Amino acid sequence: LPICSLSALTAQSLRTPCPEMALLAKLFIPAARSRGFAAASAAASFRGPVQEHIEARLQTELKPLHLEVANESHGRITDESHFHVLVVSEAFEGLKPLQRHRL
Repeated sequence: LPICSLSALTAQSLRTPCPEMALLAKLFIPAARSRGFAAASAAASFRGPVQEHIEARLQTELKPLHLEVANESHGRITDESHFHVLVVSEAFEGLKPLQRHRL
């Protein structure tokens, strides 16, 4: 079973995921990480000005195929101090991980 990191995936491969990757994602995502996504999705109804600014800027600059911005702030959800961002964009294609982070 071939294993690759998410940073090695291209936009095309994410559009057509293979069953092996889906299985690996279910097996290897730590429970604490999945709880973070569950808590973030529960608070998805609140979208403050900071989150809207982040989303707008990423849409403009990277033109993502997929974008998730989740407010993971400690304390009240209205704090808007910590965010988890998942971006899939063709702008990352052919770049090394450090170059992707610098975009």
